Amino acid sequence: MSVITPNAGLLFLYVVFVFFAFWNIAFPVSFLSAYGLDIGTNATATSGTSITPAEKMLISGCLQSGGLNLFVIAAVSIMAYRSGTDAQKSIVCLMNGLGLVVNNIVTLCAVSYWVDLGVSSTGIYITTALFFIIAVVNFLGADKPVITKSNMAKPLYWGFIFSTVIYVFYMFFMFISPDSLMDSYGVKVSAKSGKVLAGMFRYAWAPAFLHIALVFIAQLIVAGPLATYGIARWMAIEAFAYVLTSAVWAAVWTCIDSVTYETFIKGQFFNMFLWMIIFFLFYYPVALMDRELKEPVETFIGAVAKKATKKKAAPAPAAAEPVTAEVQPLLPPLMPLATTPLQPSYSMVQQPVYQYAPATTSYANPVTTAYAAPAATAYAAPITMAPGTMTYTTAPAYMYAAPVV
Repeated sequence: MSVITPNAGLLFLYVVFVFFAFWNIAFPVSFLSAYGLDIGTNATATSGTSITPAEKMLISGCLQSGGLNLFVIAAVSIMAYRSGTDAQKSIVCLMNGLGLVVNNIVTLCAVSYWVDLGVSSTGIYITTALFFIIAVVNFLGADKPVITKSNMAKPLYWGFIFSTVIYVFYMFFMFISPDSLMDSYGVKVSAKSGKVLAGMFRYAWAPAFLHIALVFIAQLIVAGPLATYGIARWMAIEAFAYVLTSAVWAAVWTCIDSVTYETFIKGQFFNMFLWMIIFFLFYYPVALMDRELKEPVETFIGAVAKKATKKKAAPAPAAAEPVTAEVQPLLPPLMPLATTPLQPSYSMVQQPVYQYAPATTSYANPVTTAYAAPAATAYAAPITMAPGTMTYTTAPAYMYAAPVV
């Protein structure tokens, strides 16, 4: 049994991660400046080395993409908090705790790396302490895992399976050899700017990708279709956002220098194609269930509209009418009683007496029907026949007398 409710850890992580995600996406330059890394006007990656505008764009763009990664983790936590089963909430808390522990270990091991780039160690320690508290709260909300394997043959889980494989693959690639990853995408920057990007991939993106893979695996090993449906719907939105981001980046870098950044532009088209597949795998099962959700949604909207109409149509209480001195009688005046029994009275006091004079019905004596005695039938005497001869007499006549009425 968990020490505290899992909702505490899920909600705590959601609030903090949404804050950092929005900061990374909306104000990437401000975020890096807060940690001591200035990439604004006349900024340098390290002392004496200027950062070109193209390098600033790459660094800020990568930080914005990192903010989208944080939004994925936050979305899984809030969906589990709102509509997940107890077992699902518990397993997501466990995965959050594991992901944050790995993230903190990697971050602490990279303190000297970031300090060499001008990043403040104080900001790193504060962030690590905050993430450590979130991990503890999530671990306290986790219970002993109860595995109830999801029906992974259903389309709802296809996006989670495919995305988990992609995230794990890029996690290893980014952590082991971020420079090779940048070369494969045609990223050509100075040594110091390359070090900033490599640090983001190895010490920020790789732990975040592991965290995402863990919370996606949680959807596969513990069944909770309602929360999983909500997560799939959010991932379809986020995957389409990645599609648009890749398309914009390809267009921007084409306008800047299509020859110099040809490989990088092709890499953006590859990312756009990859995220389109992920978008389809998440969106298709969500759209497939729209027909089944039609009736509950219409019922809910109808119930809300009905309640709102009733509330609006409720009349205001009418003011009490003043009591007058004259009181009208409740009953009309009584009618006088009738003086003759032939005209009954309908008075409320005395019920009318109805008299009936039964008519005497006389019947005539029944007519007697006489029948004559049946006539006797006479038979002729048998005739004696001589041997060897046979003589027949005429058939006797049957006489019936006509009946007399």
